[in-house]
Amino acid sequence: MKGIFNVQAKQISYAGMLILTITSIYFFFVQVNIAPCCDQTDYLALANNIHNEGIVSAQNVLRTFGYPWFLSILIKISVLINMPLILILFIAQAIIYLLVIIRIRNIVYIHSPTIADVIFFVFCLNIFVAPYFANYLTDSIYLSLCLLVLINITKYFIEGIANNSLLFWTAAAFSTNIIIRPAAIWLLFPMLLFLLHLFITKRKESFSIFFFILLGLTPLFIQTYLNFTKYGALSFLPIQDLGAAQLKWGIENIKYSTWLGGGNPQNFYPSSKIITLPTNIDAYTISWYFSNFTDGLTLLSLKFIGAFDFDFLVPFPKEIPSLYWIPSIFSYVIMWLGIFGIIFHLTTGRLFFLGHRLLPITILLSWGSVTLLTALELRFTLPLISYLMYVSVIYFFEMVKEGNKKYLYITIGGLSILIPSSCLLASIIRDQSHIYAG
Repeated sequence: MKGIFNVQAKQISYAGMLILTITSIYFFFVQVNIAPCCDQTDYLALANNIHNEGIVSAQNVLRTFGYPWFLSILIKISVLINMPLILILFIAQAIIYLLVIIRIRNIVYIHSPTIADVIFFVFCLNIFVAPYFANYLTDSIYLSLCLLVLINITKYFIEGIANNSLLFWTAAAFSTNIIIRPAAIWLLFPMLLFLLHLFITKRKESFSIFFFILLGLTPLFIQTYLNFTKYGALSFLPIQDLGAAQLKWGIENIKYSTWLGGGNPQNFYPSSKIITLPTNIDAYTISWYFSNFTDGLTLLSLKFIGAFDFDFLVPFPKEIPSLYWIPSIFSYVIMWLGIFGIIFHLTTGRLFFLGHRLLPITILLSWGSVTLLTALELRFTLPLISYLMYVSVIYFFEMVKEGNKKYLYITIGGLSILIPSSCLLASIIRDQSHIYAG
């Protein structure tokens, strides 16, 4: 039986990798002839500067050095082996994602091979990340590093052990992600939960914790050095503060995307027909959500629903897909199943592979507290929906246990109501866009 199971496990893994490969190649050819635009051109320009002049040329008021530096390495490889840069980028970003989900599988496999293989297979079905492997955007690397940080923290809570390697690589992945995509600052809250638990339980000497965490934060020190020497700013974040602008755009719009199908490329989903917008420009602050509680709650709820409505899979669409509801339905199944799992674990603490009962809810709220206040784009959802895939599998296995039929029936009943309701709200959100409104 053990030998048969091992063969089946390998078959599941191979099938998953085959599906991921086919899906990724499909999206590669869908987008390969689309010229880089928008943020992509900025990253490429900075990458070429680093390639020609060194890392000091990466200083920019809007960008951190991480992703351009990564691209500059790929440019060197492209020149060395005489292969198109886009192809090298596609392979590199896909491999990084694959290595991370293999690590997730290996961590779970020690305790449950079956659950590990199903998790790996589901991650290979992640149709939301595949379109980003062949784009000069931070999103693929950002997602992979988010998953790496979260699974490392989860591993600590599962096993109760934090060796020096885990401390260093978790901090390194966290800091590298920030200098690639500053929005990754939301990972600070899961990191604080991790470190707080380490200090309280005294499972590690304080000196070791400080030393290896600080060592892992080296990328932040490099970014701070670049900012200080060029702009005199003692900060690892971009020099130009877009916080106020992001808050304003976040209130004015439910979400945003770039449209390359003709007409206005700025595809806004404005909120003005649903909520009452401030008349004073100074009112576009976080306090608006509290002083206008009903409108604020309505907007945040619609933004959360809109964040999982993948009406476009590719980051720069040129046409409306013929089956544009299918990805969203899949997304809403993952979203609500994951939320059910988070609530179940928060109240019972019974989902072993989710770690501390506060960890999943901390991840959900941390992502929302940063992302939902901004001018939301679908690509911002990639880390959360991928994490919810992990949670969904864990919760599914708990539901189908013999003694948990009650939770299974409650979940099925909840999904039968919540998924159609989410699609209805998503259709209202889509109607705000000039692409759908015609």
